[in-house]
Amino acid sequence: MKTVNATKARENLYKLIDETNTSHEPVYITGKRSNAVLVSEDDRRSIEEKKASK
Repeated sequence: MKTVNATKARENLYKLIDETNTSHEPVYITGKRSNAVLVSEDDRRSIEEKKASK
């Protein structure tokens, strides 16, 4: 999983979105106060479907 800080993520947001959609690899975004994970819409939908089927 690729890791970037929030400043770099902000500077390269469109590139990260394209990379995530192409590779289906999440991007871990680190910040001073909190962290987040960027995933493609298709991958997020798949996660939700798996959760709903349990």
